[in-house]
Amino acid sequence: MSTQALIEYVGKHHDPQLYCYVLLDPLAIAATSDQTLLGSLRQALGESALTRVWRADLAHSPETLPILACLASPGNSLCQRLLEQTASAAIRDLRRRKRQVCAWLFSSAPAPATAAYLSSMGRIQNSAGAVGFYPLFEPVRFELYAGAFAQADQGHWWPIKHWLFLTSGGAPARVTGEAQPRRPIPANAGDDQEKTALIEAVLASWRALRTGPLAQQLTPITRFAATQAAEHIRHARALGLSAVDDILNLVVHQLCLHPALPNHPSVRAMIDSAAQGQRSLEQQFAQYTNANWKHVTTTLPAAEVHS
Repeated sequence: MSTQALIEYVGKHHDPQLYCYVLLDPLAIAATSDQTLLGSLRQALGESALTRVWRADLAHSPETLPILACLASPGNSLCQRLLEQTASAAIRDLRRRKRQVCAWLFSSAPAPATAAYLSSMGRIQNSAGAVGFYPLFEPVRFELYAGAFAQADQGHWWPIKHWLFLTSGGAPARVTGEAQPRRPIPANAGDDQEKTALIEAVLASWRALRTGPLAQQLTPITRFAATQAAEHIRHARALGLSAVDDILNLVVHQLCLHPALPNHPSVRAMIDSAAQGQRSLEQQFAQYTNANWKHVTTTLPAAEVHS
């Protein structure tokens, strides 16, 4: 996606009756990384327009707390220069493991109330009933959380009317909040959050392979790649895999070559061997040539195209 297309996408959602915020994650700004965006926002908006979002796990280092920067208040126009800067930074973020620009939020509430909501939404429980805190505002985590609902707009987003972000595949997406009774949070929402590190490792491997010499033979990264990876991880565990490296190897191969690889008898035999602790998938997959994999994929039904 181009920077200009992203600017237009965010700009068309601006509603003069709502606050417009950009949510930044200082933890994604390394000492040698891009410091210009936060500095520009601080200089243009003033410190009073920057609101910290409380995280109990970062109480010891308040300077690393997320920042909610108000780009426009109700009745005011959206500053085009600041929108351009945030969009440019978001596009640069796509090359990084952690992103500085998390989202653009159009909210009916002033900054303190919106920040309080963002703090509270991170407390969810997993299928075992254990409650944990997760920084759901991070784009990959948010994609997983929104994807846990049957429909993303069923999530608990209000007072945020529009939550805009770039997905794990680099595409713009929006979830919409309404002032209505809250639906139960899906039981698997917390489970997916606990897999985020593995999902990010899968995505990093997929992206790296897509820049290599075999890129044209591999499946392009999809719009909701993180959600797709989470589904494959759940299936890999259901097949009996427990070692992280085995799960990583299988899921990356599924994403790059064909989602139904485990349905092929030869691949399933290798999975069973790894699940029983006999030989790792890395060792077994290393014996397969490109020709072997091509033979496997051509014997499987055509893969469903993910947008």
